[in-house]
This record gives sequence, structure tokens and C-alpha cells, in this order.
Amino acid sequence: MGRIHWHLEEWLDAHNLTRYQLAQAMPGNTHSWLTTLYRMGDPKRLDLTTLATILHTLRELTQEPVNVADLLTYDDGD
Repeated sequence: MGRIHWHLEEWLDAHNLTRYQLAQAMPGNTHSWLTTLYRMGDPKRLDLTTLATILHTLRELTQEPVNVADLLTYDDGD
């Protein structure tokens, strides 16, 4: 069976960003977002609204296109 891999931490490292910087730039409560981001180390489920907010914020921070495929990959296990 395949597996989805979450690459937020690697993506942030490659762009010299931290989860804290991401949380600060996200709309709403920084502490709540930071808690959410730290709990997402290797998520089993991912809320699409949260993913959309992360993508939107990363695009604003970097002024680069950031897509789902940059943060999630699929390994079919072969």
C-alpha cells in the first residue's frame, strides 16, 4: 500500500523559514497556528482549508509559486 509523505519541514528549511515565521504570517492567532503546525509533523489527516492557508501564506512569504506537490508526495511502495 502506498503512503503520502509530508514535506513542510524540508520545504521550510530549503527556503530558510521556520514554522514560527509561517505561523506569524498566517491570518488569525499565531499561537494557534504554531500549535497546529507543530502537531503536523507527520499528519495522518490534513484539513484542506489548513493546507490552502499554508500554501497561500508560503506564496506570500516567498513570492514564489507553491503547490500541493511541493508539500505532499506519494510513494506507491514499489
